[in-house]
Amino acid sequence: MNIYPLFSEIKKSAHNTIHQILSMKGKVAFDVGANNGSFVHDFLNRFDEVHAFEPVQDQFDLLSKITSPKLIANRVAISD
Repeated sequence: MNIYPLFSEIKKSAHNTIHQILSMKGKVAFDVGANNGSFVHDFLNRFDEVHAFEPVQDQFDLLSKITSPKLIANRVAISD
């Protein structure tokens, strides 16, 4: 599921975009800059597979404590 179109369109409020993203369901979600995994728990309930990316060791350690076969935690930074 590609959520990029939600970000590329001009929205009247950021809340609408966040609400649309969090109401999605599908096969794969990417959490880029996952931090300690705050959104990962919600994504695990909505998606079949979650790829989380977090380069900071302390935050990645917290993210790694989430035990789910659907979570693939990656200690790398994603940037352009």
